[in-house]
Amino acid sequence: MTRYEELLRLTLEHAYFGAEAFPMEVKPADPQGFARAGLLLRQQGKTVSVIGESGGAGQPERVELLVIPAGPDVLEATLGADWHAVPQLQVPLDMERITLDDAVAENAPAQPRKPILCQLSVSLAPLGTREVTVAFNAVEALWAYHVIGSAETAEFSIFDPEGAVSFEPLDFETLPDGRIAHVLRSTTPLAARARPTHRFSLQEPGPFGLKTLIPVLPAGGISFRSATGLRPAHPFQTNIYINLN
Repeated sequence: MTRYEELLRLTLEHAYFGAEAFPMEVKPADPQGFARAGLLLRQQGKTVSVIGESGGAGQPERVELLVIPAGPDVLEATLGADWHAVPQLQVPLDMERITLDDAVAENAPAQPRKPILCQLSVSLAPLGTREVTVAFNAVEALWAYHVIGSAETAEFSIFDPEGAVSFEPLDFETLPDGRIAHVLRSTTPLAARARPTHRFSLQEPGPFGLKTLIPVLPAGGISFRSATGLRPAHPFQTNIYINLN
């Protein structure tokens, strides 16, 4: 009787999504070749198993797998994602954990119509189950708050109750509709998160000290653009618009 065993167990991690639902699917790069080798693939959330015949003579030395995002937001949030070429990750037997930072750019194939986050080439162990963690880091960006609906002479500051993040005022910015925005941008980049934990508040001077205008400001999203203005400390920033009217 033919016996089957788990040849490979992949655990996927993504800093942006954390414990949230995982919008990525893993598929064989060559489904027909995968089937001819007698391999099966099973995915349950963040865990992917490759199953094959136990001790089978035809067991391949490696498997080629594609990590396919559910939508473009996944690529936007992933550090190292490439819109033009498919990053290649080689996973030899002595590697238990790999990130997209380890991708090989040389000879990477062009992205198909439906983008692929990366292609994995994972060596299989001669015996037993190979366990590998594939980790994806999130893009980091400066948060730039644009405060609209106040006089140009107004003074604003952003307060972080944890004291970990500071903000500096930039020059006024004229929006496409002609309105003037006060811009306050973080001095350090923040990693994108599906559920950000930062709780910044907007303040202005009052007769008895600083007065809180907005207790909890909205968080930065993943619509990244090039950082501009005074001393950009990072190549990307995300803009958040606050209307006081």
